[in-house]
Formats: sequence, C-alpha cells, structure tokens
Amino acid sequence: MYTLSTATGEILEINLETQSVKAHKLVDSHSTFLRGLDIVGDKLIIGCSVNFKTNDKDKQCYIIIADLKDKTHARYDLDGIKFINDLKVA
Repeated sequence: MYTLSTATGEILEINLETQSVKAHKLVDSHSTFLRGLDIVGDKLIIGCSVNFKTNDKDKQCYIIIADLKDKTHARYDLDGIKFINDLKVA
C-alpha cells in the first residue's frame, strides 16, 4: 500500500503483511505539497502542488511518475498551474 505524507514530502510504502513502513523522500515540503496519488499498471502518478504558504510567482505544479518495477521516476512540469487539490487518472 502507498500513501503520501505532505508534511514530510515523502511517499510511504507499507507492507500490509509485515506492517513495515519505508519512507521515500520525493519533494521539499516547504515548497511543495504532495496532492493526489493514483496507480496505473506498474506506475505511481503523484501530484505535486505549489505550497500556498510559501508561494513563489515563478513556481508551478508538476507530476511525478514513479516506475515501481524499474525503481525510477520522472518529473513533468505543468506550465501555468499553481495548485493541485487532488489527482485521478481516468
């Protein structure tokens, strides 16, 4: 199971059988809020919103796509978008 920790900028990987938790740092939580998580095949799609408390006019939202098989990730900037409230891949 996966869940986002906006306060720490991490994705938490939880093994339901062993109850163990692994934290993976994704973003700086002072500048970015993790907002929205979906899974498509072997990929996690994660929304990264501008932190409204430290909003900078030059910052923008982006999406991180994490490949669970390859253990790699890529960032895709969303030009002109400042806030993501939630994310759902249709």
